[in-house]
Order: sequence, then C-alpha cells, then structure tokens
Amino acid sequence: MDKQGFAIVIVTRPGYVHSEAFREIAETIYFGLAASGEDVIWSDTAFVPGRMPIVFGANLVARSAELPANAIIFSLHPPPGWRVEGLTIREKGVPIR
Repeated sequence: MDKQGFAIVIVTRPGYVHSEAFREIAETIYFGLAASGEDVIWSDTAFVPGRMPIVFGANLVARSAELPANAIIFSLHPPPGWRVEGLTIREKGVPIR
C-alpha cells in the first residue's frame, strides 16, 4: 500500500478573519510533517485524493456538509456539546469517559 500524504486545510468563510487564528498552529503541523519527510500540502478543500486532510476550523463547515472519513479534525477548543464518534466533548474541564 502506498504511503498517504497530508493536506492542511484551514476552513474559513468570506470576510471571516478569525480563521487566521489557526494559521500558526497549522504552519507548525505543516512544517513538522515536512521536516519529518512526510508529503504535505496546503489545500482549500478536505477532498484531495490520496491525502489525509488535517482540518482546522471544522466548526465552520456547514452542518449539511461532510468531511472525508479519514479527516483529522484539529480544534483549539471544543464547541459546547459537540459530539465526536458518540462521545460528547464537555466544557469546563470535565473529562470524557
């Protein structure tokens, strides 16, 4: 099986400057992967054939939209009540069990 590359994606909306809050963390992931010999690109879409998307700002993806099954969702903080694979991420430091 061929090694899969990565695609770094920062989700944004027109005029929404707050997505840039992800830029420094995304660059750290990008350059860390590149320095370790991984095949990594920047992308405007999570749907890049042969690549595992690392998605920053997934909370901005429309609720009706889907992300690829292999997507890595990188969040700086969990939105209230957001569910990931049947687990609820809780606010205020309550552990996930």
